[in-house]
Amino acid sequence: FEKKNYMQASKEFTEALKLLPEQYEIYNYRGLAKKELKDYSGAMEDYQEALNLRPDYAEVFVNRGLLKHITKNSRGACEDWKRAASLNNQEGQRLFHTHCGN
Repeated sequence: FEKKNYMQASKEFTEALKLLPEQYEIYNYRGLAKKELKDYSGAMEDYQEALNLRPDYAEVFVNRGLLKHITKNSRGACEDWKRAASLNNQEGQRLFHTHCGN
């Protein structure tokens, strides 16, 4: 993933999820890889699954907000960043204040 081989990373995360299907972090990481591959619907599904497993996972709200921002869903992005900020996530706070005007 660090070497920017997102296709391979996505495949490896998929294999990891076969063994560890409750690992919400893996869904987040696979979502990041899919976002870089411009598989936006796949990334959104992975972020949602991570939140289904752990509803207070602030990092996913930040990442999903970034995806919504990329796909021109500004309102949705702001809602996600606000939620991340409410969970004391500094990146969520910064993005909310930078892009959402509050």
